Amino acid sequence: MGKNNYGSFAITFLFLLSVTFFTRAQEVKVIKVTDKIKAFNLTGVSNCNIVAVSSDEGIILIDTEISPGTMDIIKEAVLNEFPGKKIIYVINTHAHTRHCGGNALFKDIPIIAHENITEDMQWWFDAMADEKMKANFSEYTDKIVAQCEDQIKNNRDSAEIESLNKLAGYWKNLKSEFINGFEIVVPSIRFSDKMTLKLPDLTLNLIYYGKGHSKSDILIHIPEEKVLISGAVINSPLPSAYPKGESKKDIEHWISVLKLLNDKINTIETVIPGHGSLINKEQVGLQYEYFSEMLDKIKSMKDQEISLEDAKQRLSLNNGFSNFTQLANLSDEKKEYHLKNIEVFWNNIKSASINED
Repeated sequence: MGKNNYGSFAITFLFLLSVTFFTRAQEVKVIKVTDKIKAFNLTGVSNCNIVAVSSDEGIILIDTEISPGTMDIIKEAVLNEFPGKKIIYVINTHAHTRHCGGNALFKDIPIIAHENITEDMQWWFDAMADEKMKANFSEYTDKIVAQCEDQIKNNRDSAEIESLNKLAGYWKNLKSEFINGFEIVVPSIRFSDKMTLKLPDLTLNLIYYGKGHSKSDILIHIPEEKVLISGAVINSPLPSAYPKGESKKDIEHWISVLKLLNDKINTIETVIPGHGSLINKEQVGLQYEYFSEMLDKIKSMKDQEISLEDAKQRLSLNNGFSNFTQLANLSDEKKEYHLKNIEVFWNNIKSASINED
């Protein structure tokens, strides 16, 4: 594993791949939240919400996707949506895959995050130096491309073929970026508990509530617009405890943050989650209840020495969590997340018990 050098808050492994390798035909979905706030993601590729806040002084960009090439497509869409304005700040909500991988595009402007981001981003540096990890990612992307190509052979719909070609091209180019290496840039401005970004027409309150989904999660509240940007502390429709860094999670504190938000959210009309569709305060309450109920039931089952596999059967979405039946049309992938959530909670509680001994 290679060690990083934080003196310049940036490091390059191999070389910075040209972002022009990515097809400009990749479609960007634009979600209007308010006149001043829009969310962006790559249609059919990523449901990560990259948020642009347009102030009188310029654009504040929140999160930077998985790589410079991916983020460059979204950057172009952001500038098109807010013509004549430039990006003046970037904020990283945390250090997971699709939230700070494209920082290199913005290294000449202030990038803001919680002070734990320095430690939390270490996995990026390790990944860029880990040939085995690169080989695994290469194998993963090759499978996706092969699936796309198989579907193209058996498809006569020109629109679907075009979409599949775009998807295959995206993964081929992302593979090239990771295999060749790209620049990882750690935010240059870091804060401890709270930070306020005061602009002539808008206020961005950046708040750290402690270790939960990761060690560096922050929430961004914009009171003038009645909007909360939650990063991955909240996801839609089903919150996922599964992403990397399980050992860095604190499930019980995460739940306490969700409760705090649920209790104080009356002044907020819209929540932009880290992933998925926009949600309202009622849906925040559902996510709190889902995690809280799961924690209580798993604690009880562990006390009864019930096995993890039995717990998964007893805690299926069909056998409990009645509030979540309100969220219709959960995909098979999201149902699978539920089983992974159970395992993460199970292991987190076990780790906590060992640490207490």
